[in-house]
Amino acid sequence: MPEPTGPLPFEGLRVLDLTDEYGILATRLLAGLGADVVRVEPPEGDRLRRLAPTLRTEAGDEVGLYWAHFAGGKRSVVLDLESPDGKRDLGRLIESSDVLFESGRLADLDRWGYDWETLHARHPGLIYTSVTPFGLDGPRADWLGGDLIAMAAGGLMSLCGDPDRAPLRVAVEQGSAQGSLQALVGTLIALRARHLGAGGQRVDVSMQEAVTNTMGNAHQTWVMDQLIFRRAGGGRATTEPGGTRLVWEASDGYAAWGRRPTEMQGLHAWMVDEGAAPTWDPDEWSRLPVVGRNAPGPDRVDPLNAEIAAFFK
Repeated sequence: MPEPTGPLPFEGLRVLDLTDEYGILATRLLAGLGADVVRVEPPEGDRLRRLAPTLRTEAGDEVGLYWAHFAGGKRSVVLDLESPDGKRDLGRLIESSDVLFESGRLADLDRWGYDWETLHARHPGLIYTSVTPFGLDGPRADWLGGDLIAMAAGGLMSLCGDPDRAPLRVAVEQGSAQGSLQALVGTLIALRARHLGAGGQRVDVSMQEAVTNTMGNAHQTWVMDQLIFRRAGGGRATTEPGGTRLVWEASDGYAAWGRRPTEMQGLHAWMVDEGAAPTWDPDEWSRLPVVGRNAPGPDRVDPLNAEIAAFFK
């Protein structure tokens, strides 16, 4: 990939990075967009440095690949925040920053006297962004949590896995990723507002709510029809038993295809071109929804799937 030849979007923006794994993606993206991201580490080094997998360098050091990626483009400063000097230096860093970014458990900054009200009074232009399991207020604000908890509480795990077994998480840390991305967007909106004359703002992101945003049209189906999506193993979770089939056996392996109204005309034409004789009407199926109260039931879907399965095989 060629190096950028012009200025990056956030050159000149300073971000103080106090995140853990639940918010570090946001600050990594800001660094990639040109921001000066300063990461605060304790004297013993950031624990994220030691996360596996690791790679041994020519000098014999073990470098964590997680850290190598998420610390990319950032500067690091070591502060002992239990000492008076460390607290004083942290205050100086906050004073010189445009954005303070933190995630995880949030008791420490408050304990050191850096709560939002105090910071806003001292630095009215500061954007203060937090990513927590359940947000800064509400009945679960003090609950412990993490990526797996966010995936479950946010509802996405209810759509993943076989219907007769326990729900599953999506691969890799999607609760952390979604929380980071929502926090990044909120921070950019706050920066834009500041540019237009507003003061600094508090950006409060709940990982649970961020994950809930990933559930697609499961939201709308409940709001519109009071129908609940169910997980469907290898199919796409819908309201119908078994969901919408996505994996089909082929003569030399498997094919991936999902029934949608926009796909039915093309599939029918393909089947005819290949010498098959589909008995279903492509015009009718291109008008039928996949989910909702007006979606066809198993008495119609099962014969259709049988013809499609025979064709793919």
